[in-house]
Amino acid sequence: MAVEQVPDDVEAASGGDKTSSSNNPLSRKLNKLLEARLENDRETIEALRSLSEFFTENNIRTRRRLRGDLEKRSLAINEEFVQSFSDLKAAMSALSEDIAAMSAGCAGMVERLDAVKRDTRDLLARTGQLRAEARRLEGRQQAAQGFLAAFQPSAEQVALLRGTGGPVGRDQLDERFLDALAQSRRMHDHCKLLLRSSRAQAGLQLMESLAAQQEAAYERLYRWLQNRCRVLGSDTAAEPGPLLARAFGALRERTLLWGYALDEYANARRACVVRHLIDALTRGSGGTRPLESLAKDPLRYAGDMLAWAHQCAASERELLEQLLAQCGGLRGSGGEAALDHILAGLCSPLRLRLEQLAVGESSPLVLCRLRSVVRFYAATLGAGTALATCLDEVAALAHKMFLNSLTCHCTRLLDKAELPPGDLGAPPFLQQLLSLVRELLSTRDGSLAPVDQRQKDLPDILAQVLEPALAACEQLSSRLAPADRSVHLLNCLQLARTGLAVLEMTEPWLEELEARQKPHMDCLVEEQLEYFVSRLGGALDPSHGVLEPLMVQALSQGLAELCTQPDTWGALPPLALLVGRQRQQAVRRDALEALWHRYAQLYGRAEGLTTTPAALRQALLLPPLDQPQEEKA
Repeated sequence: MAVEQVPDDVEAASGGDKTSSSNNPLSRKLNKLLEARLENDRETIEALRSLSEFFTENNIRTRRRLRGDLEKRSLAINEEFVQSFSDLKAAMSALSEDIAAMSAGCAGMVERLDAVKRDTRDLLARTGQLRAEARRLEGRQQAAQGFLAAFQPSAEQVALLRGTGGPVGRDQLDERFLDALAQSRRMHDHCKLLLRSSRAQAGLQLMESLAAQQEAAYERLYRWLQNRCRVLGSDTAAEPGPLLARAFGALRERTLLWGYALDEYANARRACVVRHLIDALTRGSGGTRPLESLAKDPLRYAGDMLAWAHQCAASERELLEQLLAQCGGLRGSGGEAALDHILAGLCSPLRLRLEQLAVGESSPLVLCRLRSVVRFYAATLGAGTALATCLDEVAALAHKMFLNSLTCHCTRLLDKAELPPGDLGAPPFLQQLLSLVRELLSTRDGSLAPVDQRQKDLPDILAQVLEPALAACEQLSSRLAPADRSVHLLNCLQLARTGLAVLEMTEPWLEELEARQKPHMDCLVEEQLEYFVSRLGGALDPSHGVLEPLMVQALSQGLAELCTQPDTWGALPPLALLVGRQRQQAVRRDALEALWHRYAQLYGRAEGLTTTPAALRQALLLPPLDQPQEEKA
C-alpha cells in the first residue's frame, strides 16, 4: 500500500504556532493521527489493507476522488447483498409454501388415522388379548417340556433302554445306552420329590414307568456283560475297556446281577489262567521254552513257575482294578474275592508239581532253598488267599522233607565217624556239617526269608545238625584221658562257635557254646594244676600231711625252675593241641593262680621254704591280689 503523504498546506499549518493551533479541531485530529500507534490497531490495519487493494496511486487527483470511490465501492457491496438476500427470500418463500402443503397433508393423514383408530379399536383389543393368551400358553408349554425332560426319558432313550430300535441292537451296547440309563436313574430320584408335593399320583406313575424301563435295561446290561466276560475269558490278550468298566459301575445298582456278572468274569478268567499256565508248562509262551524242560533243575523250575504265577496275579489284579474302577476298586467292591477265585485255579497244577519236587529231592540244601522260594512267593501273594494258603502247605511239606533229609544226611555222616584225630582237632564230619549249616543259614539269611520265619527255622536246623554232631564228638572222646577229652571237645566247640559267628541271629547259640566250654576249661586247669604238683614232687598235694625235707627241697628246686620259665615250664602236653593261644594262656594262668594259693597255704605251716608267696607271685607274673578282676583277666 502506498504511504499517504501529508499535504504541504497541512504541514505549513502544523508548523505554526502550536498554542494557537491546539484549539483547531482539524489540528487535533491530525495530531491524533500522527501520534497514534497503528501497529496495535487491527481495525485500522485491516482498513488500510483493504484501501491498498484499489487505491494504487497516491496523487492529488486520486486523493480528491477517494471519498467518491469509497462511496461507490460501498454502494456496489450493498447491491450485492441485496441481490443475495433477494434470492434467499425467494427460496424461503418456496420452502414456506412446501411446508404449508406438507402441514395440510399431515393434517389430512391425522384425520384419516383417527378415523382408522376409531374403526379398529375393537380389533386391537382382541389382538392384545390373543397375544397375552399366546404368552401364557408358551409358558405352560415350556413348563410341560421341562417337566417331561426332568421326569420322563425321550422316545430315543426308551428305545435304547429296551433295545427295540435305533442303530444299536439288543446284543450291543454303547455309551448312549449307559447315558440313557444314568438319566433314567436321575429321573427316578427326581420323581421322589413329587411324592412330597401335590403331584404324588403323577410321581408314582412316573416311578413305575421308569422302574419298568430300568429293569429291562439292567437285564439287557447283565446279558451283555455275560457275553463280554466270556470274550475276556477266551482271549488272554483282551483287556476291559472304559465301556466295560462303566457298564460294571452301572450294574452296581443291582447287587445281585452285579455279583452274578462278577462271578461270570471270575470263572472265565480262572479257566483262562489255568489254560495259560498249562501252555506255559508244556508248550511255552512268548517265544520261551516250556517250563517243564527245566524240571531237572528243581530250584529254577519252581522259581520260574512261581514267578509266572506272581506275574499272572499282578496282571489279573490290574485287569480287575480296571474293570472295577467305577465300583470302588478291589477293596471297596469285593473284588479281592473274585481275584482269589481266579488265582485259586492255579493251586492244583502248582501244588502237584511243587510237591513232586519236594518229595523227589534228597539234598537238604536244595530243599531248604525250595522252601524259602515257596515261602517268599506265599508272602508276596498275600496271606489269606487260596493260592497263598496252597503255597504255605507246600512250604510246610518242603520243610518236613527238608528236616527228614537233614536228619538222614547227618546220620550218614555220623555213622562214618571214627576216633578223634591225633591232633585232638575237630573230626571231619563236624567240619562238613558246619559247612552245611553255614550254607543252610546263608540261604535262610537271604532276602527271600522274612525275619520272623528265619528266627523260627534256626532252632530246627541247629537241633537237627549241630546238637547231634556235638553229641557224637562227646561220645567219640569218652574213651580219652580227661585232658585229651577236654582239649578235643574245646576244639570242636570253638570250631562250631567260629562257624556260627559269621551268621545272623546266632547270638544265643554262641553264648551257649561259650558256656559249654567253661567246664572243659576248668577241667584243663585242674589237669594242668595236678601236672604242676606232680612235677614239683607232690609237696603241694593237700593229701600230704607233714612234709619231708626231701619233698621241701624238690619243691624249692621245682619252683626255682618254674620262676625262671613261668610261661613254658611244666606245660601239660595236650594243652599244646588246644586251638587258640589265648585259651592256652588262660588255662596256664588259672593253673598258676591255683598253684600259688596252695603254696601260700603251705608256706605258713612248712619249714625250709625260702620263697615268700609275694615273691613267688611276682616271679610267676601273676597280677597283684589288690588288682581288680577285670585287670587280671
